[in-house]
Amino acid sequence: PDGKLRPGVVSFGMNENDWLRREGIEDHLRAKKKILDNEYLRARASVSDGQKLTLEAESEVLEVIKTFYYQGRRDEQRLFADQDIVEKRRPLESAARIVADDLILLRQEGKNPAIMCAATVVFSFGQLYDKLGKTLEAIHNPVPGYHRWLKKPLDNFFQRLEPSKPFRRSNFELRWSGELIHPSLTS
Repeated sequence: PDGKLRPGVVSFGMNENDWLRREGIEDHLRAKKKILDNEYLRARASVSDGQKLTLEAESEVLEVIKTFYYQGRRDEQRLFADQDIVEKRRPLESAARIVADDLILLRQEGKNPAIMCAATVVFSFGQLYDKLGKTLEAIHNPVPGYHRWLKKPLDNFFQRLEPSKPFRRSNFELRWSGELIHPSLTS
């Protein structure tokens, strides 16, 4: 109501039911598959720095998501049938093919600012390769009002963040079309 930007970041426990949806995600999964099955578009939508710590974190995210979807569900197992080849090279991309959400991994070492070390993003924003290895400040510099309203709360949030406390980020974007796929991927 006051027109100020808010971080839109919420911490939550390790209960996957709080952040992984199973129902109503078919359109998102089809849109992701369309992008990630196209080599040219996939290179624009899925990036990783390939470092050992990054790949370990990507694999951990994939295991959490697969475990959640396998629990008592036979129909979801078909989702993983074509994943074996991708999974070993690109675990975060494999995880992103299973969930409706875009996935982004940040790495923070000590008091250094968090950097984006891997991402598979189809819906939220583009130019991923340019953002790989950059700090949140560098990524968000073009956002109007970032330094005035968002930088300090986000820096504080990441300083307090622990690996056992995942978080979700809400975001919105206004577009003139009903297209799910971010325009920067296909233009």
